[in-house]
Amino acid sequence: MKAAKLAIAVVLFAIAAVLAVRNLRGGHGVPDTPESRTQWMCSACLHPFQMTAREAEEAARRGPPPWPPAFCPQCRAKKAYVAMRCPNCGTFFFGPEVEGYTGECPKCRPPPPPPPPPPEEDGSTVPEQPRPKVS
Repeated sequence: MKAAKLAIAVVLFAIAAVLAVRNLRGGHGVPDTPESRTQWMCSACLHPFQMTAREAEEAARRGPPPWPPAFCPQCRAKKAYVAMRCPNCGTFFFGPEVEGYTGECPKCRPPPPPPPPPPEEDGSTVPEQPRPKVS
């Protein structure tokens, strides 16, 4: 009876070891096909590029946390994020998870203009009168 339990334990340990080695190697089951490509863009140099799901997984394992951002293949800055594509004009832009971006297309929905500067006070303004109370 002890031999049977020992044999089962050894088999289970071997299966666990095989699965651990397989997971450490990575890439199994993660597609590396054109259909799995996603659009990325660097927030530093605005270089657009694509990565397959496997390439993204490998980049996440290679680079230091946090993920994303990824390293840009052009300028090598760790400032590349998944980019969205505007359905109206086709422009690529960042989502709101990227600092400084709203998640809206900069061409179709440009940011509002800055508010006008406050009027300069030259002392010629009439002081505001208090409003009468309404009962």
